[in-house]
Amino acid sequence: MSKLQDIRELAQEHATSVSSSPRDWMGYMDTAARLYRYPFTDQLLIHAQHPQATACASLELWNEKMFRWVNRGARGIALLDENGHNTRLRYVFDISDTHMVAGGRSPYLWQMQEHQQEEILTHLAEAYGLEEKDTGTLSDALMAVAREMVADSLEEYLDGLEYAAEGTYLEDLDEVTVRSDFRQLATDSVYYMLCRRCGLEPMELLEEEDFMHITDYNRLSVLTFLGNAASQISESVLIDIGRTVHKISLEEARKEVEISNERNYNNFNTLIRENKGVENNKEENIENEGGTDYGTDISSQGGLPVSEPDRRGGRSDNREIRDASEDIPEGTQEQPVSEPVPDRKAEQPSGRDREGSTGEDGQPDGETAEEPSGTGQGSRPDGLDSTYERTDGNSGREHLDGIGIQLVEDTREDGLSKAEEEIASALSLPEYPTANEQKRQIGERVAAFYAGEIPIPESVVDDILRTGGNRTGSQLRIIYNFMSEQSPGEYTEFVKREYRKGGKGFQMDGREYSVWFDETGMQIAVGHTVADQILDKAFLSWKDVSRRIHQLLNQGEYAPQSVLDVARDNALKEHAQALAYMKGDMAEGVAEIVFDEADLPHLRSIYPEITDYLTEKLQDPGWLSDLNERLEALAEAYETDNSLMRFHHYNPVNISRQFQKFAGEVIPYQAREGFAWKEQQMFITQDEIDAFLVRGGAYSEGRLRTYSFYLLHEDERSRTGFIKEQYGIGGSSHALSGADDSHANYDGKGLFLARGAYGNPYTSVLLSWNKVANRVAYLIKNDQFLQAEDYARMPEYEREQMANKVLRFYDRLPEEIDRPFTDDFFWEKPGKEMVAVLENPEQAEELLQKMDAALAVLPLDFEAYGTNYQQKTELLSELHQYAEGTYTIFPTLEAEPSFAEPSGHQMTMFDFLDTKAVTEPTVVDMSDVEEIEEEEVTAEESISESQEQEIIETSEGQEQKEPEEEVTAKTAEELAESWDEGVFEYQGYHFEAVGVLPEGIEGKDLVAQTRSNTELHLSTYHTEDFPKYSYDDFYAVSNAPTADVFRCLETGRNYIPGENELFGYEGEFQPYLKPEVEKIVTEPHNFRIQDNDLGAGGPKAKYKANMEAAPNIVKNVSDGTLSALACVETPDCKTIEDVCSFLKSDVLKSCKAVVYQRNSDDSYVVAFVRGDYEVNETKLRNLVGEEIHPAEITADAPLVAGYIGPYMLSDQVTYYCDLSLKGIDGLVAGANKEGFHYTGLNLERDLADITYYDIAKVKDGSICPCCGKPTLTIKRGIEVGNIFQLGTKYTESMHMQYIDKDGFMHTPVMGCYGIGIGRLAASVCEAKHDEYGPIWPISIAPWEVHLCCIRPDDEETKKTADALYDELQKKGVEVLYDDRSGVRAGQMFADADLLGVPIRVVVSPRNLKERKVEIVTRDKALSESVDVSDGLEFILKLREQLYAKLQSDGEEAL
Repeated sequence: MSKLQDIRELAQEHATSVSSSPRDWMGYMDTAARLYRYPFTDQLLIHAQHPQATACASLELWNEKMFRWVNRGARGIALLDENGHNTRLRYVFDISDTHMVAGGRSPYLWQMQEHQQEEILTHLAEAYGLEEKDTGTLSDALMAVAREMVADSLEEYLDGLEYAAEGTYLEDLDEVTVRSDFRQLATDSVYYMLCRRCGLEPMELLEEEDFMHITDYNRLSVLTFLGNAASQISESVLIDIGRTVHKISLEEARKEVEISNERNYNNFNTLIRENKGVENNKEENIENEGGTDYGTDISSQGGLPVSEPDRRGGRSDNREIRDASEDIPEGTQEQPVSEPVPDRKAEQPSGRDREGSTGEDGQPDGETAEEPSGTGQGSRPDGLDSTYERTDGNSGREHLDGIGIQLVEDTREDGLSKAEEEIASALSLPEYPTANEQKRQIGERVAAFYAGEIPIPESVVDDILRTGGNRTGSQLRIIYNFMSEQSPGEYTEFVKREYRKGGKGFQMDGREYSVWFDETGMQIAVGHTVADQILDKAFLSWKDVSRRIHQLLNQGEYAPQSVLDVARDNALKEHAQALAYMKGDMAEGVAEIVFDEADLPHLRSIYPEITDYLTEKLQDPGWLSDLNERLEALAEAYETDNSLMRFHHYNPVNISRQFQKFAGEVIPYQAREGFAWKEQQMFITQDEIDAFLVRGGAYSEGRLRTYSFYLLHEDERSRTGFIKEQYGIGGSSHALSGADDSHANYDGKGLFLARGAYGNPYTSVLLSWNKVANRVAYLIKNDQFLQAEDYARMPEYEREQMANKVLRFYDRLPEEIDRPFTDDFFWEKPGKEMVAVLENPEQAEELLQKMDAALAVLPLDFEAYGTNYQQKTELLSELHQYAEGTYTIFPTLEAEPSFAEPSGHQMTMFDFLDTKAVTEPTVVDMSDVEEIEEEEVTAEESISESQEQEIIETSEGQEQKEPEEEVTAKTAEELAESWDEGVFEYQGYHFEAVGVLPEGIEGKDLVAQTRSNTELHLSTYHTEDFPKYSYDDFYAVSNAPTADVFRCLETGRNYIPGENELFGYEGEFQPYLKPEVEKIVTEPHNFRIQDNDLGAGGPKAKYKANMEAAPNIVKNVSDGTLSALACVETPDCKTIEDVCSFLKSDVLKSCKAVVYQRNSDDSYVVAFVRGDYEVNETKLRNLVGEEIHPAEITADAPLVAGYIGPYMLSDQVTYYCDLSLKGIDGLVAGANKEGFHYTGLNLERDLADITYYDIAKVKDGSICPCCGKPTLTIKRGIEVGNIFQLGTKYTESMHMQYIDKDGFMHTPVMGCYGIGIGRLAASVCEAKHDEYGPIWPISIAPWEVHLCCIRPDDEETKKTADALYDELQKKGVEVLYDDRSGVRAGQMFADADLLGVPIRVVVSPRNLKERKVEIVTRDKALSESVDVSDGLEFILKLREQLYAKLQSDGEEAL
């Protein structure tokens, strides 16, 4: 059973659990009060899985917003996400399952202090208009608020409850009682939750008995009404209280800071004065060298110095403050980022940075909030699953990576240390340098290969360099960095850090260029990827990039003057923002010491007022000089006491260095007159897509989980389903290698990657899940999916997965079987225990012995919820094999045959840079292809390798015929007539299959002989100007699935279909021989259904497929006349019944349309059947070839609901006609127009090339395939036994063998079957039940009579029931006596129905008033009120009648 179904059932079961007693309901409310921002269903599921949870959020939110990582092994809390067409699961984690990393923070969870209660009480009285009698205490006020809020919305929350009450204990209660009980429960529940969240004790006013009526809400269907009321009302009140508490706390903190300012200021000034004494000599040197009184080259008025014609003239060689930046470690970033250009008219930076200065929500570009991944529920401060209550001192902060200033040390790309990287690489490339070392050296090899030659035009390279990196404001930071004098090495390091790692794609001068940059440099290639190109590619080292950018700036050809002018302003704002965020991270009282007292009121403001103020102040040289002194003192103090900062992302040491550099001299650049940027159209490259895919999906361990699944499952459909589930529904920002303006969304349609604003991107690509799955397979096959740390993690990850198999083996086994671990609901602790056991061979062997013993005591027909005996056997077998070393979740990929000569060394990535000349391609003369005889096709398999080489070599001297001259000599019509039947059309071009690639031609050899297809523009990265390309569609229309090489008749050139592009091919190939089509001989259908007819799966799945395998045979008789086709008006006739009634037509001449959608892309599929038939979804699914679901026809769909027909149907829709429509004349079908149908439709006449399929269900009276008569009947069967075909899987793992008569050893083949008592009982329940429970036949019922005593506290009632019970026992009647006190009649009757006892006898005060008892049979066939004195005799007679009827029915059946 699916995980989704498990969680749905968990919700149902837990609803019953929490409503079973007042104590259980209060336990649920304790959790709900802490998570009041979640809706009721989420609160219920969180309480079921993690009742101690305090703050929950998605993994993405913990990582991206809070900088907290989820602990390894932590189990997510599964919640139901019902946004969209299909319900899916989303997972959240409690804060207890996370830990902080650098820059991390904890969510703000408000806590009411005792001294704040009076102010809260005053606020509640004013906000809710409470009377004086309700304001004695805060508890009184909360009760009054709860009472009034429930009363105001009571009708709204009760709406629909009466319809949901059916089958619950509420059904037996009258409307007034239900209303009264609901109001009391809701009021008390809201009050309870308010008190718990505010830290008060609710039971001072309440008693446990106040929640007694919760037991009436015994199912989720009714508990939801109460839960929603309590959750929604308490949420609104607690939000209000939380805001007030926060406001009070801030005011208290402000007063406390003012009191402590003077003390802290005096202490800190001592440190500043000591530091100033050390720095006096430096200031003297600066002044003597021509500096200003402020120690910088900025004038006292804050203006920039006027630049001289010689940009570098007049510079000082000894600038202490500026040169201090050289001490910044190599891994630190020295430039700020991500601020909007000031509000002045200026041309925005290129590369899509000039889309506008504000994001979609009106925030500045640099401050646009990330959209959380997954399917959040909106604003939930305490729930945290979207946005949450702001942390103090950090509100408004989104970018926690330094606002573009790299203030932390660089880490390796894969997150490993040098030692770890060597360990990881040893698992994959044991004899060679680590993977990153090879990549770091590859730049030199490539540079040597391309020495003196850049195949990409210089103008293209320059245009690409002008776009900068992938982060907002990249060009402005580059410009500003080059405005200060630095060494070439420093310029190079800056550019490398600014670009980081990522890619871009541009369309320039009619060609497409892919760009990729990483630690080795920048690659620019023609086409959609840099990975598959060797020749049409330029490689630039970071030194080359830096040098060229510097040249362009000096030439005035890097950016327009309007952009150059704002580089300094941008730097000001970025430094201001970094300073503001650092202030927010300071410990209490530190900011008051670092900043001047006059600045503090402005710094307690909100964003962007704080940054605006700091931007203005930074332009004052005196203020900046004083700030640098204070920052330097703070840095010195921080090195000895890091508690000065609450968070350490904005390291004071690095900030101080950065601001020292910022105070240095800068000289602006001048643009060449008239210079302007060219607008470049962008696209998303394959390299960017691949970089996104190798993340492994939306969850941790995604790469290893995906890698393992792909190794264990080779079929495409399973992989596609896995990938779709791995991503789920959600999205992420910064999707394309961290690019600021990129994002990803994933849902049922596929993976959507885009650059630009949400909802209005300027370039995007939508990949179906099938394409994503295939691309992941390609990356895995070519060793491009895993990273170094994945190999190091593999052994531990595999042990964890095998430990899960141990837990799954014991899951749902009988309780009497001992578990070799500490059991808990979430499997967290037992999982760790089993990992430790599996690491120890002796303990593992002992564990397997216990598991063998556990399996031995299981009956062969064992079956529990979601599992059975066979599954337990398979799990144990895999664990045995794992312990023996013969099973792994990471099986080795099968190596493909290679025909390259042995080189004597292991291949590395350097082999792909072989500088040897590429062999001239062999050309095959295609003029003789058609003359090859069939015998040669079969003989080709036996040609030796040497003979094959000879055959290939003989063609080297031939020349390929050029068809251009013939094309010009013929008209288009003549040319088309000359094409044979092998020619097919695709996207306006004509192709024919001409060849197959020789074995062994792959990898770099194949890439060297391909070229980007620029003349046809057939690729998946299509634009509106070019036709769309699809690998699957191309082969589908080619009718040549085994061909590799295709010739285009328009261009005369050869092409190879790639996954994302139709590549040009200029290499060798062997002739393609079209296989002869086999003649299909139709034989009479054998109605004995074979396994192959029943599809995939085990015996049970195939047994269930019987219905789907039965062919539906229909014989329609035509009189030979053809009716005229007419379109008639049929207003408001949308069903077969309505149409037939309106037109007075026969249902046997009507065409029914049933609409579905493909799961992969939601495209529409219409099944047409005769009006009296139903569609068999299994047959249709097999015909379509993928999963489908009932359609939702939207307003923009190419279908008109209620009026769909096969004639004139939209080309956007795939349709199939059932055999039941064949041969019918005068058919009535929809006209695909609102309010109209066609009459007189003849499918053979009116539809070209009509094909019929068997897609309808058989029904009673259908034609039997054996006798040809309408005698087919359909009967339901009940499964009473099971057969398990175990094969040799278990005997092999146990090393069991036997000796045959000839003395040879063999492994036994196992099988087992069983018919158990439990299965027979289940069969009886299947045959005899209603919606309330089983209806047991009296012969096997656990009791014969169920005696219910209503109100046992009533003396007469109890006495009468006791007497009847004694008399029945004396007569030998098996009686179940229910005399529970405090149980309502409705609950007692529901329990009786659930037990299914044949006879129910009810003794109640109401019946005894008339001296009657009520006697009811379980099947409701009899219900009598009988005198008390006649009750015993009536029951005995009824009992005899039930036995007699049972015997009679049995004899009749036999």
